[in-house]
Amino acid sequence: MKPFLLILITSLLACNAPAAEPSADPATPEALMKALAETIEKDGRHPSPTDLSGAWTSGPNLVGYTMQLEQRGETVEGRGYYWGCLGMFNPFRVVGSSKSGTLSLTFTFSTQKHEKRVFKYSLEKGQIQFSRKGEGPRERIVPYWNMREF
Repeated sequence: MKPFLLILITSLLACNAPAAEPSADPATPEALMKALAETIEKDGRHPSPTDLSGAWTSGPNLVGYTMQLEQRGETVEGRGYYWGCLGMFNPFRVVGSSKSGTLSLTFTFSTQKHEKRVFKYSLEKGQIQFSRKGEGPRERIVPYWNMREF
């Protein structure tokens, strides 16, 4: 079993891009994102169509995002970060709702920029996922624990 972070690190090394040196100050954005990544990695919950609480990711690509969601009734909240060849960047918060197989999330980035995304529930090859179609590129998110084994 390979943890998803090992796959991510391998992908980052393949980019041949120099990584930024992390700061020792625990209040820096880099330290906060590292702490968030560790929290998400330890989240052992398995999200389901009726309870989305847990860790989600856009998949094993060279760039993407990972987030941790908490669902209470129809309300969904969470936080996450983007990652790519240069490491983790652009932390964000999400707020939204889950109703009848539709997940509506508003992403708020550190720049206070807001972006709304609507995902539709589907079951593909026995795995839960939410897909976004329409405006912009096609996008999907899957439970993080699905990506831990390859």
